[in-house]
Amino acid sequence: MSTVFLSYAAADRARVEPLVKALEAHGFDVWWDRDISLGESYHRVIEQALQRAVCAVVVWSRDSISSEWVANEASEARKRGILVPALLDDVEPPLEFRHLQSATLFAWQGATDDSSLQQLISAVRRVAERSGPPVSSPALSRPDARMAKSWWETPAGWLVSAAALLLAATLLVLVLRGTGLIGGAAPAPDAVATEPSPAPAPAGGAVSPATPAGTRPSNAPAGTIDLLDIGDGAQIVAASEAGWKAYIYARDEPTCSVISTNGFVTFAFRDERPARFDRIGVFVEATSGYNVKTVDLYASDESDRGPFRKIGTFTVPNFRNERQPFHEFTFEPVTARYVKLVAVDWQEGTGRPNGYLCTMRLLGTLQ
Repeated sequence: MSTVFLSYAAADRARVEPLVKALEAHGFDVWWDRDISLGESYHRVIEQALQRAVCAVVVWSRDSISSEWVANEASEARKRGILVPALLDDVEPPLEFRHLQSATLFAWQGATDDSSLQQLISAVRRVAERSGPPVSSPALSRPDARMAKSWWETPAGWLVSAAALLLAATLLVLVLRGTGLIGGAAPAPDAVATEPSPAPAPAGGAVSPATPAGTRPSNAPAGTIDLLDIGDGAQIVAASEAGWKAYIYARDEPTCSVISTNGFVTFAFRDERPARFDRIGVFVEATSGYNVKTVDLYASDESDRGPFRKIGTFTVPNFRNERQPFHEFTFEPVTARYVKLVAVDWQEGTGRPNGYLCTMRLLGTLQ
């Protein structure tokens, strides 16, 4: 069964469902469910689904024309030659796609014999038949593989290879003896080994390598730890869902999970001691409309149930930080026993039920 990828804005989910049913009724397997399972990466799952598809129907509407994610999916489909655009509203698609003929569905009421729907179905069928099943590098069958065996894999090839290796080893020994590295005198006493000069830093400052989650930045004061790291005694005492525990605990590398809109997690520090902190970091794996955009931080001195006072609202950049793994935000030092983090909204905008949130860290010292 041919897989059809359906690209649409989250706000249009109820409106595109009849289209999904119509495509399925004509024998197509439609990938359109964006409720990614916990622990899965939106980027990878959607990218893999688009790669497997033989046709991609992109639904343009008042909401989707401003969606960066839909535009990216449409652009990838156009590059592969599998794009079939459809208009759900009487709107102009983004500039890149305005020259393409689109099926007009803004007057469609769900009838299966509607001429606009039939036009779309015919276009999808043509593209699917032309594309066929997604093609990877074809593997040779066993008989063909034997016929295609290289000369170097024959007994004669093995003998020549062994002789070449023996000759190369002999030449290497002769060269090393000639330089005195083996079988000769030790280096003269005045031959002093020198350390190579360090490579100059690139213009604009050195780029520090990515460090594992929970690693203290080199410029942090002594005693600074990631107060959200279970390895340093942190514990989750309350959460809106299991996704927080699945990704926030200590890992060798930052990791990501799916969290509901306004989902929250409350942490206690080691032995529920107070801590003083002034910096929060958020990891972003890659640019995506599903990434978290706004994170709220609250603190409490009394209980894991509050009352909580708001420390700040942080807007997270929508790109991977290659200088260091986390986007960091500083604020006036705060002393508290508990903190509460809230995923407020996502890069693509309001209306999404969930989104993509990666490891966060809170840098400070236990008191």
